[in-house]
Amino acid sequence: MNTDIDISKIRKMDGGLLLVLQQLLEHRSVTRTALSLELGQSTISHALGRLRELFDDPLFIRRPHGLEPTQRALQLKPQVEMLLNLARETLGIGQSFDPKNSVRVFSISAPEFVTATAATSLLAQIEREAPTVGLRFVHLPEVEVFEKLRRGEIDAAIGRFEQAPIEVALAPLYDDEFAIACRSGHPISKGRITEKKYRSALHIWADSPSETVAGDSDFDFSDFHGSIVPRWLTALLIAAQSNHIATCPRRLAESHAQLLGLDVLRFPQLKPIRVSIASRKNLQDRGVEWFIQQIRNVFD
Repeated sequence: MNTDIDISKIRKMDGGLLLVLQQLLEHRSVTRTALSLELGQSTISHALGRLRELFDDPLFIRRPHGLEPTQRALQLKPQVEMLLNLARETLGIGQSFDPKNSVRVFSISAPEFVTATAATSLLAQIEREAPTVGLRFVHLPEVEVFEKLRRGEIDAAIGRFEQAPIEVALAPLYDDEFAIACRSGHPISKGRITEKKYRSALHIWADSPSETVAGDSDFDFSDFHGSIVPRWLTALLIAAQSNHIATCPRRLAESHAQLLGLDVLRFPQLKPIRVSIASRKNLQDRGVEWFIQQIRNVFD
């Protein structure tokens, strides 16, 4: 809970003071700071007095070579720069975006079969291009995704979307297919896989609202002998250590095959997987445009 002292100090703080502090840390001179901000030296000196009172610290010590920042001032430097960057992005949201200096956090909804396959590559790419940008992954069923996109609670969504409301832009991202994942040496991997052979196997299924198209399952579970778990990775772990076979997206199975000791087998009768990316229409947000392009780069 905020104290009265906290609130009082926040009221005294403004963007102008932070900008003066940032420039003083850069130039180490009242004169050069005044020139860079096109303000009078007396204005900068007055602002420095307010900053000293606010932080209860001298912040700068006068030396023959200029102003020497105190340890407290040096500790404040990264936070001050972060706050100024946030202010710049807030005031100019959608007009400009600098990935190298942005501290923005992008939110994306994606099913586990996407994040478990591509999240590592996406994080590595974002770190190279925008080292201070953050990502927040969530798992949402289709019935919630579009509403949260409309409200701006998420920036993009990946999933098996068949259609979208008029306010949402939907574009293909990649195609995948279901495959069979089983432990190495499983009997099903010997010889041709027929429908009878597939149906008679012991199955482990993943069934989650964030993993399948709303209101539609790819299989009638009552026709098969097996069990259901809520996540794909759980299904793969069970398949790797039992006689169960897991039917899951090929990219997911192949990305974990070596780690888990799995064989990945093709069965043509299984349905294809069409994965799309959804975002708000006419948003005019260069940050979101940049983020969506990073996602596309991972799947190209």
